[in-house]
Amino acid sequence: QQNAMITGGVTATSVTYYTSLADAEAMINAIDTPSAYVNTSNPQTIYARAVNTASNCESTMVVDFEIFVQPLPYTDLSNEGGQICVDEITGEALDPFTIDGTVEDPQIGVNYSYAWTLDGALISLDPVVTVDAAGTYQVLVTATYVDGTECDYLAEAVYTAESAPVFEAIVLEPSFNSSGLYTVEVINITGVDPTSEYEFALDDGPFQSSTTFTNVTPGTHTIFGRLASGNCSISEFEIGIIDYPRFFTPNADGFHDTWNIIGL
Repeated sequence: QQNAMITGGVTATSVTYYTSLADAEAMINAIDTPSAYVNTSNPQTIYARAVNTASNCESTMVVDFEIFVQPLPYTDLSNEGGQICVDEITGEALDPFTIDGTVEDPQIGVNYSYAWTLDGALISLDPVVTVDAAGTYQVLVTATYVDGTECDYLAEAVYTAESAPVFEAIVLEPSFNSSGLYTVEVINITGVDPTSEYEFALDDGPFQSSTTFTNVTPGTHTIFGRLASGNCSISEFEIGIIDYPRFFTPNADGFHDTWNIIGL
């Protein structure tokens, strides 16, 4: 970056850099790859001589300049990212939260600016951003030092979505079967994450990994679905089974006194 200043823009001239005045004067131990050089002290003085590319002769004058290295505006998002719960129908986040990209160990007199993006689209210029959708959240932190130097640091957190299942249920036997008990099966199970595992419960019963419920009585029932991990919300589907009581006892004792079709 110093080439043009040292050569004055003269064509057919390159620059050789050294880490000590003695080396520069003796024209030995030149820095092999200036563009990849890493300083060994801060600040550090670098010495240079102009070189005629045709004759390969170096200038007799040695010039020098200092390298000042400023700290990157580091922010740690390594503990962020993961899965967020969304509504199984709308895809909206159920419990939005914030993540803080404020620079760690800020320097006095340094101005810091922030630019948050979600999947490449700018969403905030504040240090803190609200996570309300799945995607890749990136924050570009820019530190502007008193000498005008700008240093950037990019950090990101990736969130994927998971949800309760969307599903249906069917009764495998026709109404009015001989036993009066039925088998209910959960079908057409989908979710925002195709790899998710789900479990289901019938009415107040326990959740199970099986999608089949046996010995279900006639009437209206609610089937509940959730992630097998127990995270996020619970979805539900209502199903009705039509049948009739196998007996009734109209003796006014409050039990089975009337007879009617169940589930209509």
